[in-house]
Formats: sequence, structure tokens, C-alpha cells
Amino acid sequence: MRTIAMLSAVALATVSSTALGVEVKPSSVESRVTSIALFKNGLAFVTREAVLPRSGGVARLDGLPVPVHGTFWAWTPGRPDGIRRLTASLEPSTSTRPALSLADLVLANAGRELEIVLNDGKSVRGRPVASATVAEDDPLSPARSYLPVGREPILVTTSSGTVAIDPGTITRVNVEGAAAPRTELERRTPRARLDLETAGSGDDRLALVYLSRGATWAPSYSVELMGRDKARVTAKAEIVNELEDLDAAEVKLVTGYPNIAYSAVDDPIAMRGDLAAFLAALNGSASRADEYAAAAMRQNIAFDRLQERREADAPSYSTKPPAGERADELFLYPLPKFSLAKGQRAYVPLFSVDVAAEHLYELDLDDRVRDDRYAPAPPQAPLEIWHRVRLTN
Repeated sequence: MRTIAMLSAVALATVSSTALGVEVKPSSVESRVTSIALFKNGLAFVTREAVLPRSGGVARLDGLPVPVHGTFWAWTPGRPDGIRRLTASLEPSTSTRPALSLADLVLANAGRELEIVLNDGKSVRGRPVASATVAEDDPLSPARSYLPVGREPILVTTSSGTVAIDPGTITRVNVEGAAAPRTELERRTPRARLDLETAGSGDDRLALVYLSRGATWAPSYSVELMGRDKARVTAKAEIVNELEDLDAAEVKLVTGYPNIAYSAVDDPIAMRGDLAAFLAALNGSASRADEYAAAAMRQNIAFDRLQERREADAPSYSTKPPAGERADELFLYPLPKFSLAKGQRAYVPLFSVDVAAEHLYELDLDDRVRDDRYAPAPPQAPLEIWHRVRLTN
């Protein structure tokens, strides 16, 4: 009995030390957008999928999306217990970008002898110190929410000591020596990642669904009159993609608008902003600019609907009815296996259909009683006759 107890204690100690002392390295998984539904107000309903490791454990998904608050969901289709936990975090990384300002040029040439001329005419000669502050694009920096971006002082080591310079006061930079100045700046850019603890069942698929901002579509229509009782209606869509690359994804163009209470608030899982910024966004103080932009967009759309568009020689694609889909109160135009890189725009013909047309002529007559006994009546304006066309959908 004593030998068995000792062996059990040794085994338990070995398991405990292994569990606590050895860090299991997460296996990286790639995900892609499989379907996306575009609304006309800049929101998109995204579905992305990834294949989880068969053995279970911890999987890592790099490049977190930025969902709208409350719309992010993750699961494994067909197995509710496939995901045990998700943890979002930041990992350090660096990025290189061109020096777009004089302050960037000074930081790009840190360690070299420079002459920095300020807006008061004075100059500082010395060696800039490489910036050790939080990067301006750090999503968790409190300065991102409350302080102007890029206004951190620049430290310069001179012969008499260290001088702090306001980057907004720099008017000219002279680089000493024959070597060409460096024109690229390396900045610290934390990258978001998502770790998933999975159960593992041999063939698990991860599905992420969420609403996100950055992609939209705008429809346009032209009407060509063809005789007395027929017209041809032609429709096209222009797609704007500033979200991410789409590769053979199932795209659906939605004709309606979603009513989302926190459409301007980022979900905390995206690691964008600190706690104070998130709470301020919930209270509405951080979403006023988005609300103004949305109101302006709605106003432009309403104006486009009322404005007459006369186009000669309307293009003809097909006389078949539009191949759309109806989902409750929404109407969808499907685009199967659609590819569009981030930053690109696409022009997509939707349909061209012949419909019945009825010509209407409208005349408004002024039937008011005119009394010109005491003063001559003003001249009557010329009558206006409006020609309208009623289409049967």
C-alpha cells in the first residue's frame, strides 16, 4: 500500500508540473469570409469560417474582425460544445510606413545628427531619440480616445542636454552628412488575436458571424420608354469594399436598412479602445459623428430617389425578371462566388426588364376667385403640364 501511494503521489506531481509548467503552443488557423450581406448604410453581415485542429486544444486566429457591439457570435456547426472559451488579446508587432510629416522624418532618422528649425526661427541641433511612447495606432492607448494623435513630444539629445520639441512647431529639417536621409518610419503596432479552446472531434468547423462596418452597395436605375405602353427598367449596383478581401464569397445585396442601436460602437472582443472609450461610446458621446454621417447618407439617398435621371441609349443586359430572393421584409440580390479586394470598387449589372407603362399628363388649375375691383389682378403664370410615366412592376 505504501508503494502504491508513493507512485500515485509521483504521478500526480508529474501531471501537475506538466500542466502548470509547460505552455501549450496554440496552432494557427486561417479563416476566410464565406458569405456577406451588404446593406446600403455601410453595414455588412459577415460569416467567416475556419477549420479547427482535429486534436482539440488551443487554436489561434490572427487578424480579428471589428464587429458591431452585441453582434459577434462563434460556434461549431453541428456541435454546441466544440468551443469552450475564446480569449482576445494583443501581441506586439512592428510596421513600416512612409514618413509623411516633418515629425515622422525626424523620428525616422533617430540617432543621426540633425538640425531642426522651429516656427519661431530658432533651431535645435542634435540626435533625436527613438520614440519609446505608445504607438499612435495602438488600439488600447488611452491617448487614442482623449488626446490628439501624433502630438507626443520629440526628444533630441544636444551638446547641452536633452530638449523636448513639439512636433507641430517643426518647419524644416536638415540632415547632416552625405548619407541619404531615411524616409520610412518603423512604428510599434499591436496586433489583435483570438485564442480558442476547442474540444476536438476529428473534423470541426469554426463559424463566426457578426455585423461590421466598411462595405456597402448603391443601386442605380434607368428607364427607357419603348413606345406608348412599354418601358425598359435597367438596374446596376456599385459595391464599395473597405472591409477585407473577398475571395469567391457568397455576396447578397440587401435592399433594406438594419436598425441597430449600437451600430457605431465596436464590440469589446475586437480590442479597439480602452474601457473608458467603450463606456463613452455606449453613452453616445463617441457616435455622434457616425450619426451625422448616416443622416447625410440617408438624405443623399432620398434626393437621388426624387431626382429625375434622363439617360439616352440605356444599356440592355437581359430581359429576364430580376433573379432576387425574398427574406421576410427584405429583398436580396445574390452574387455567387464574388471576389473583390479591400479598397476596390465594383460595377455589377443587376437586371434589365420590360414592364408595362402608362403615360399620365397632369395639369394643376388655379380655381381661386379673383377680385379685381379694387386692384388689378397680377398676371397669371403660364400653365405647366407635367408628363409622368406609371410603371407596373
